[in-house]
Amino acid sequence: LELVKVGQPCEIQLDAFPESRFRGEVHMIVPTADRSKATVMVKVRFIDIDRRILPEMSANELSEAPRIQLNEQAADFVQNHLKENGFYYDKVKAKNASKFTLIEEIFQQYNIPVELKYLAVVESKLDNRIVSSAGAAGLWQFMPGAAKSFGLKVSGKNDERKHNYKSTVAAAKCLIYLHNMFDDWWLTLAAYNSGPARVLSAIKKSGSRDFWVLQNYLPVETRKHVKKFISV
Repeated sequence: LELVKVGQPCEIQLDAFPESRFRGEVHMIVPTADRSKATVMVKVRFIDIDRRILPEMSANELSEAPRIQLNEQAADFVQNHLKENGFYYDKVKAKNASKFTLIEEIFQQYNIPVELKYLAVVESKLDNRIVSSAGAAGLWQFMPGAAKSFGLKVSGKNDERKHNYKSTVAAAKCLIYLHNMFDDWWLTLAAYNSGPARVLSAIKKSGSRDFWVLQNYLPVETRKHVKKFISV
């Protein structure tokens, strides 16, 4: 450990590219119970990954290629949120590969973006035992009424909101229902959190169907909910 320092350049290997090594730098060092070992977080430059993903492109072509830009209204929130929670999110994602695989398979069956799997991280940190103070439960934090609307049984000890497979199927159906209503994934995520009525009201008050325009007519919790998803 004495040889490893924050900011130190290093090379790492990624599971997705087992035959390649990537340049990066040590971002964080977290001690473990074994004092001779530690968890080391490493930052990797995306341009190095791009070259492995798109080897046919020259460095000049890569530098000129279009990038997805983070909406400026979300940028500050995302930056601050990740400073406080980024390491924890990484741990949650690293520990739940099997749940992500399950969610991806179901979402592919229902033809919705697999990236929406990260909504479960925001909702429950992928812990199906969580029950909110309002009574929402499971990976997808369904309230009892909504759960029943999408085919889940909620009665006594038989609470299918805590069943990973069944609740994920219900979440897929719910997301499809909301997306059919709004035809926009940001509005879908907002409606998942606050309910469609509030989003419809925000559309009416703002005169817009653009989340970034109408967000101020939504509850603060809902605005944060969408930006947390972007962060994850």
